[in-house]
Amino acid sequence: MLPGGPSGPGPDLAGWSTIGATPIQLVLDPSGVVAARLVENTTLVSPAFTIDPRAQTLAVPMRSRGSSAVVEVSALPGVGAPISLGVATPGPITTPYVVNIAGLAGQTVRLQLDPTPILGGGVEVFGVGPISAPLPGWTVRGGAPTIDVRDGRPQLIVDGELLDIERSAPLPGPGIGALLVAARGGGRITVAVNGRTQRAQISPQWRDIRVPVPSADLPVTLRIQVDPGGDQVALRDIGLPVRRVVFTSVSARRSGAIVRVRGTLRGAPAGSRLAVLAAGRQVGSATVRSAGRFRVRLATRGARLVVTAPGTRTRLAARTTLRVSR
Repeated sequence: MLPGGPSGPGPDLAGWSTIGATPIQLVLDPSGVVAARLVENTTLVSPAFTIDPRAQTLAVPMRSRGSSAVVEVSALPGVGAPISLGVATPGPITTPYVVNIAGLAGQTVRLQLDPTPILGGGVEVFGVGPISAPLPGWTVRGGAPTIDVRDGRPQLIVDGELLDIERSAPLPGPGIGALLVAARGGGRITVAVNGRTQRAQISPQWRDIRVPVPSADLPVTLRIQVDPGGDQVALRDIGLPVRRVVFTSVSARRSGAIVRVRGTLRGAPAGSRLAVLAAGRQVGSATVRSAGRFRVRLATRGARLVVTAPGTRTRLAARTTLRVSR
């Protein structure tokens, strides 16, 4: 959370103002927090505050009372027309409505809350804030993402609104062949790395979306766009590197009916498994030892062999073709 933002309306609305004929009602929440109850389309305007230059989102805790309502949330800059930040539909339980304020970072504004109660209902507003930067180092072009810990892991939550985030940075180390994002929920996701794009339907189960990265050691721009289609989407492992493995110094030598294959699989951890194929059929297997070395002894009359290393979630598959020498 970042500093800034006015506190709640308090017992006397100090610093707050209203637009409308019906006076604001101040109510005391069971927890001892004062809320401003808005009825009959009375608009509430916060005191002016300066938004931290790092800010990406702002939360407005509110709830509806008596009936449903919609609340248009806008920013009032010092000069110019109001800037719409979104429309909230608060429910009976106090919930923070989160809006994107990345485009207002560094500015001094007031927040305007304009309710439209239905059937005589009202809206209770508990203040403005917190102001947050859930994705430090990222540009939040659209949407209001939040971070939540679920299943013991931090996840980026996209709740109903379009999300558009972007980050440019050097690759985190050599040998990276792709970047990965895991998504779960509904709607669609687009992941792009330096113009290379993958699009996918999001399912209720976790799904990995991989995008290849340039082989050159260049800074990459990762852009993620999510259209949840009115559903909720969770993202995790955002930008997780998927590394290449490379066969080097691989040879196959025959002695009678026995072929000895040896070499190195660079980038693979000890314990990784390999398979040796002849004419499309597996004829042997090996386990990678320290420093990526492997060797296997097998019985085959084939003159051509293929050695394969299956891919994992964070490692690309690899293969090499050999001619058996004597």
